[in-house]
Amino acid sequence: HQRGVDTVALHKSLMDFASEPRLLGDIKEYLENQMPSHEGLSREDMWYLASSHGGLVHTPPSGTWRYQGKNSYIDSRLWLKGLEEPSLEEAMRVLVEHYLLAFGPASRADIAQWGGIRRMGRIDSTLQALGDRLVSFKSEGGNTLYDLVDAPRPSGDLPASPRFLPKWDNLLLAYDNRERVLPACYRKTVIRINGDVMPTFLVDGMVAGMWAVAVNRNAALLTLKPFGPLEQAVRGTLEEEGARLVRFIEPEAESYEVRIDKC
Repeated sequence: HQRGVDTVALHKSLMDFASEPRLLGDIKEYLENQMPSHEGLSREDMWYLASSHGGLVHTPPSGTWRYQGKNSYIDSRLWLKGLEEPSLEEAMRVLVEHYLLAFGPASRADIAQWGGIRRMGRIDSTLQALGDRLVSFKSEGGNTLYDLVDAPRPSGDLPASPRFLPKWDNLLLAYDNRERVLPACYRKTVIRINGDVMPTFLVDGMVAGMWAVAVNRNAALLTLKPFGPLEQAVRGTLEEEGARLVRFIEPEAESYEVRIDKC
């Protein structure tokens, strides 16, 4: 129970309602109607208490590069069909392994930040259970970093080509210290006060600007907004990569353009 609400029962009611794709606004209205007499709880509170138990997935077109509309959700058991619920230990093993495969080497705090895990003991138990599948390092600050033994680890002097990241890309949320990728001076610009993480592009592995796509009369325009001056070679690579990106996002457009604004 939280704040006087039986969250288990509320979550079960939510999952029953989400037997087909439901818009977030409809879900909040439904939850509010389940407990109309409960004072002091807003629709958002009810959504948070019910959804914190998990079990929902986004349904298309929600969650795609192109879509900017309203999110829809469905019971994950129906969407994934026949998937058995794993034990906590197995779920933690899969989470930590896949996190390290994508973002390692990383610290315990990094895993906790990305996974939303409050009990560090669960992370420690999982790392211990993985045993010789892991290798550890020391960061420049003296923290222990973990990685899978057979994971690729490029050398520090390997050039990092410019790359585009979509809205809400995990890379910008993957570490406890986000300055590994996102300079502190740009954090409030990229991660908005409402929690949105804006589409960005990387130069030398660090966030160097934002981007957006607009379509006007079947003409698709990708606009880059750099945070600082860009070398000519970098501009050329971004224009080439951007041309591929805008065609991927708007395949039905008749013409395409990539524009780099002045910083």
